Amino acid sequence: MNAVVDTLLGVAGQIGNAIASAAANATDKQQFENDLHTFYKEIEGREEVQNMLTKYRLHLFQMREVNAEVVRRANMASTRAGRVQQVLGERADCMQKLHALLAQPTMDTMAAQLEEAAKRIHDIERHALQIELAMAALEKVVKKKDNGCETESDGEEGEQQRRRVRWESAETEKCV
Repeated sequence: MNAVVDTLLGVAGQIGNAIASAAANATDKQQFENDLHTFYKEIEGREEVQNMLTKYRLHLFQMREVNAEVVRRANMASTRAGRVQQVLGERADCMQKLHALLAQPTMDTMAAQLEEAAKRIHDIERHALQIELAMAALEKVVKKKDNGCETESDGEEGEQQRRRVRWESAETEKCV
């Protein structure tokens, strides 16, 4: 029982000390407020101090205005950076698709297709040349028949023309 009484007395003493400390703090706070109030009264009467305070208020106002402008511009920059990031992402996707499209197996396939197309074009050119030569020979034969003067030498000439067409077509096949 004595222990309980001692504990209660100890707690009561601590509470008393805390109250005294709070009262001292309140007194310190009141003292600080009084000193601050006295300081303001001293300042109010001096013109140079008022000018200095006005100057600081103006600077503070200007800093707030500049800060607002900086925030606005930072938001604009953030928006633009977001747009740039989006565009760059889209372009990167396009480049990846293009890279996949132009990968080596695809290039090999395209090269083979181009070679096949080149062969076909060459065959068509060769046939067109043969047709042109044959048409030229036929036109000469038609002109001679229209003139009505086909002789034995003309027949030999036509035979030579046919041989030349065959020879030229054979040469074009060798070139291929």
